Amino acid sequence: MKYDALREYLSTISEDKREITLSFRQLDAILGFELPRSAVDYRQWWVNQHETGKRPQAEAWLAAGFQVDGVQLRKPGGSVRFRRK
Repeated sequence: MKYDALREYLSTISEDKREITLSFRQLDAILGFELPRSAVDYRQWWVNQHETGKRPQAEAWLAAGFQVDGVQLRKPGGSVRFRRK
């Protein structure tokens, strides 16, 4: 899957760490490609949608046991806070 690298990265986070915030630049580095424009422009891209057939990004963080808890769309310093489910 396109976002497997994100799932794998989040899966390595220690169980005692309840949340992690990653900048868009960090996410680009983890993924090996730039986030799509919609991810940096629209908060809706980060919705914790459980029907993930058309939302592989949500499938990645949900499969790793996280939910998106906050999104900062500010450019260039955008970030996403993931929190354990």
